[in-house]
Amino acid sequence: MKNIFIVVLWILAFSLIFCYMTIRKKKSEVKKLTQVLLLATALTEIVFSVTFFNSRPLVIDLAFGLYLACVDWLLYILMMYTKQYTKVFNEIKYVRFGMMIFCVIDTVSMIANSFLHHSFTLYPVKFLNQSYYVIGEKTPFFIVHVAFVDVWIFAILLGYIFKTMRVASMYKCKYYPVMILTITIIIASAYFEFSSIPVDFSVIVYALAALALCWFSMYVIPQDLVYNAFSFVINDYNDGIMCFDNEDQCIYINDIMSGYICVREEEKELIHQNFQEWKKEHLTADKKYLSWEQIEVIDGERRLFEHNYRKLYDKRGRYIGCYFALKDKSVLLEQLRKEHYRVTHDSLTDIYNEQQFYEVTQDKLEPGKDYFMVCFNIDDFKKYNHICGREKGDEVLRVLSMLLRKNKERLVTYGRLREDKFVFALKRDELDFSYMEKQLERIQQRFGTEDDAPLHIYVGVYPIEDPGEKVESMCRKAEWVSHAENKQDHTMTSYYQED
Repeated sequence: MKNIFIVVLWILAFSLIFCYMTIRKKKSEVKKLTQVLLLATALTEIVFSVTFFNSRPLVIDLAFGLYLACVDWLLYILMMYTKQYTKVFNEIKYVRFGMMIFCVIDTVSMIANSFLHHSFTLYPVKFLNQSYYVIGEKTPFFIVHVAFVDVWIFAILLGYIFKTMRVASMYKCKYYPVMILTITIIIASAYFEFSSIPVDFSVIVYALAALALCWFSMYVIPQDLVYNAFSFVINDYNDGIMCFDNEDQCIYINDIMSGYICVREEEKELIHQNFQEWKKEHLTADKKYLSWEQIEVIDGERRLFEHNYRKLYDKRGRYIGCYFALKDKSVLLEQLRKEHYRVTHDSLTDIYNEQQFYEVTQDKLEPGKDYFMVCFNIDDFKKYNHICGREKGDEVLRVLSMLLRKNKERLVTYGRLREDKFVFALKRDELDFSYMEKQLERIQQRFGTEDDAPLHIYVGVYPIEDPGEKVESMCRKAEWVSHAENKQDHTMTSYYQED
């Protein structure tokens, strides 16, 4: 049995060293501590195996002392690992310094025990016809060592217990294996202390715990954690997602997609049937990707959705499933609509700006029909603004734009060229001069003052002979005759005439 135990210890030691070598290129927050833990545990296994050799008493005493010192340092490293892995002991100051001081003192004490025997003494026993050395007489120095080991093992265990109590259930699987191994160390140590077996099996559990910590912290992310994290992220995602396996069974659907297709996640058989029908109608065997846009009416509102279907393959090119992604582009369209409106409309009056008026009017004027291009021009508007204030001047401009909007059914297009000049195009039989002048006179009376700031609005009319003429040229001609200085009789309305 002794030889078997020695072989097991050396196998574990080489396994720990091998793990140390394999994680050198890994990137992790706990990589350095994991490497130190692996080396320290390997050293502990090797030193403990020496205690089984039939050698001189001094060598056995020294090996036992070094083994107990190694356990001190191993617990110190485990505590530092737990501190970094769980963040539980971050609030406790001077923990690291205090443990290090104790480890140094206890290491010196255990090594000196080989000569002084002030801490413990060894005596030989027979077990299964083989000789072993066990600790016999124990002094207060040894009791302090045991108390240190027990306290810090329980502290490490409490660290993982507190962590599992604080984190979400999906993260608990990261800490349960280490917590279970820590409990196993406590049980193995207690069993060795109170049984007649002269072999401390806890040293094997230390090695298994170190290997487990390396495995879980450097290599493995539990699948439940991956799935739960994926589910939380996708469910909070703004797009609808629905995933199928290689048998066309729905394995995941988030709330957005579920609401869109009006099927709950529990009704996966119905989803399966609908998906197979959709595949027969829309997919061919060689089609790996499909994308289309579709307008839907939801709660009386027209919304645009982008649909994407994609097959999934593993690294060897084998089909493993597929997914649907649903993107609501209604918000994007609304943003584009608002941006287009901002670029094409005057910000003060909310009617077409100069450039947009030119473009729209050019498209709407039909050949063979008679039109007028009409321009409103406020005489000396800068002076009016200066005397009455910018706010009142803006109000005048808004009222003029409201007059145009009020008569939009009779107009082809209308807009604001710049500052105090408004233009509109209309068919000749739609122009009612008396009505137009009456409305403008009301505006003049409402906002004008007879003495300081009279308000005069003049109208220029350009008869459009050629609808193909540039609208910009039409507007300049209508604007030219609307200026007061170009009027001979200072009437409100004037016509453009070729000289």
